[in-house]
Order: sequence, then structure tokens, then C-alpha cells
Amino acid sequence: MIFFHNIGINPATIDAAEECKKRGAKIIAVASSYWQNEMPKDHFIRHPNGKNLFDYADVCIDDYNPVGDAVVNVPGMTTPIGPVSNVVDFTIAHLLEIETCHQCVERGIVPPVWNSANAPGGDEKNAAYLAKYKPLVKCL
Repeated sequence: MIFFHNIGINPATIDAAEECKKRGAKIIAVASSYWQNEMPKDHFIRHPNGKNLFDYADVCIDDYNPVGDAVVNVPGMTTPIGPVSNVVDFTIAHLLEIETCHQCVERGIVPPVWNSANAPGGDEKNAAYLAKYKPLVKCL
């Protein structure tokens, strides 16, 4: 299971991580050590058990997003803007995807990667995936 949660301390995330661990899943966690370490143990957004997402993870990927997430200070404003978590976490997600595909190919597995419907032949290539996976993934 891969968890992306910038803060990594909220009840829903911790409950889900606990359940995954109970079921024997390996966990990769992408979150910020700053949020996990700097938020007070009794903060209202923290899970009552006081644990962090990284406490459950087999692999921790620290996205180093600062507490508050916003990093741009505009003169005349007291609140920073410009959150960075989405850009950093999207980059991490794409790098995981790319590396996973590399490792699959090295092992003789061609991963089912959808083609852009906007590219010539994209819909035709994707039709085979729809036929194969629609019975397994109902929302396709």
C-alpha cells in the first residue's frame, strides 16, 4: 500500500495504516517529517494514539514539506501562499511509476500502461486494456 499524506498524523490515515498492517500489507509512506515531528502530540488533528505515518511504514519517503505547506511570502500579507506538497508529491509519484516500470521490464514483465487518448492510436491501444480489466475494475 502506498500512502501519500503530507501531514501523516491524522486519524483517517493512521487508522488505514493500522488496518493495512493488521492484514499483512507492506507500506510505503510519502509524507513530511517536519509535520510529523513538529506538530504537538496533543494537536487536535493528530490521531489519539500519537503515532506518525512513518511509524507504520516499511519504506519512508520524506517529501520535506514544511508545516503549513505554503512557502511564498507576498509583501503586505501575513499568511504565506503557494503550497509545495502537490508538486513534490506528484513528482515522487511519477518517479515511483517510472522506476516500477523499469524494474518490471528488467524482469520480463511489460506493465499495462494506458496511452493518451489524445495521441494517434491511443484509444485503440487502450481498448485492449478495457476489455481485459473492465470485468475486474468496475469503474472503468
